[in-house]
Amino acid sequence: MLLFASHLFALGVYGATLGLHELWRAFDRKCPARDVALRFLTLATPAVASLVIMRLTAGSVGSERTFWSLDHKLLWPFFIMNGYSMAVSGACAIVLMAALYVAARCSMLKLAPAGIWIATGFALLYLALPPRLFDTAFADIRVLPAVALILPAFCSLSLPGRRWTMAALVIVGGITLANLGLVLDVWLSYRLEYSAVIESFEHVDRGSRILIGTSAEGEDPPFQDLTRFPVYYAPTLAVHYANAFVSNLFTETGKQPIQVRAELRRLAVPNGGPVPIRLLRAIAEERTTEPEETAAVRTWYRDYDYLYLVGPATANPLPDLLEELDGSGRFVLYKIRHTSRACD
Repeated sequence: MLLFASHLFALGVYGATLGLHELWRAFDRKCPARDVALRFLTLATPAVASLVIMRLTAGSVGSERTFWSLDHKLLWPFFIMNGYSMAVSGACAIVLMAALYVAARCSMLKLAPAGIWIATGFALLYLALPPRLFDTAFADIRVLPAVALILPAFCSLSLPGRRWTMAALVIVGGITLANLGLVLDVWLSYRLEYSAVIESFEHVDRGSRILIGTSAEGEDPPFQDLTRFPVYYAPTLAVHYANAFVSNLFTETGKQPIQVRAELRRLAVPNGGPVPIRLLRAIAEERTTEPEETAAVRTWYRDYDYLYLVGPATANPLPDLLEELDGSGRFVLYKIRHTSRACD
């Protein structure tokens, strides 16, 4: 019941674990088919009931968009350990996999029969799940931390001596410290930046409308450097500090309990991401011909009062339209001039 109220994917992982364990149990003990069917019916009932209730109440989980791809499935196990550095994550994953392989090869690490069934089932589930399920990204990757948390309960580790124990502690401690050190370094580098963002809200009138843009010229924030991500959503704090409407607050229908009011729903930015400045500039200069891409921001210069431009520092991209109020190394706050041209 707690998992159902907290997160449907966690509930699904829990159900999958129980189902795989019951499969092993039925195979190992040669249970009657009637008993097996009754157990699986019991396991399936909560999921079926939740789907029926969701449909009857016009609820949803995200939207209907789903696509499957094998791309990156072989790479994600190496990149799952650290979101800020693929190099650190890959190195830690390789060291950990090598240590587990040596421990298993030397019969120090053993997996219980039920654990083998669960590991196999989750491996198949990982391969079968689409990267985007009901418009929720990275659905398949979520299986990996679930495996990391569940499988140790079905493992036994017997280290033969002090030397092996010290080696295991050095490996685990080194991986932990490397990841914690990198995360701490990134977070500390943003302390002053976040303080500057919060101070900039003094220039924002309460109840204003704020749009977040990115100075990056590409389509999306660059995945090659995830250390730049923490600033992309910092201006959403204006919701609290300035009672402002920030369209990029991640409030997708069917996922979050906070929703954009009906009269402002047209301003909800898809996926909540910062809008590239190249697109905002093209709209302001009436050069864009992509109505679907610009639907939420096609009249941004009229709908919003302020623009936070996050990312690498650049010169004012629209001097006639934007007035700089505040800024720091990773963001600039502009007031949007509601000129007669913009309000036509």
